Amino acid sequence: MSRLVVLNLDSGDLQNGCPNVTAQISPAVSYRHPMQFRGSLPPAPKIEQLYQHWQLLYEEFYREQNSRSERTIKIELEGMTHFSEVEFRELCQQLKTSLNACLNSESFHPIDRKLSRVLDPAEEVWVIVETNGNLLRLLP
Repeated sequence: MSRLVVLNLDSGDLQNGCPNVTAQISPAVSYRHPMQFRGSLPPAPKIEQLYQHWQLLYEEFYREQNSRSERTIKIELEGMTHFSEVEFRELCQQLKTSLNACLNSESFHPIDRKLSRVLDPAEEVWVIVETNGNLLRLLP
């Protein structure tokens, strides 16, 4: 049986945080009411910067990888003209680490702990993230 978790970030964003996060879990038995938990997420402006840099490198990295030519890009704003696969992988890891740090924040623990208790690691879980923030929708 699969479960559905809807994570509503309300009107929050990375600059100011998400003060009103609600997680709703569909019941395992259809006649029960969904469970709801509340928490918040702290501001994380670093994630926005990392994501924008990652997006530029991601697009160029895979374009260059497909054409098998030298990996070079020109970004006038940051003055970057070359990057390596190692740099790209490191940036991916930094973005992942920053996202995990945000989700491991003390203010999100009420949701995280309850999800850990209610959900069975062996069952399939679908997660929907609801947000008004355009950038939050794009995060991997």
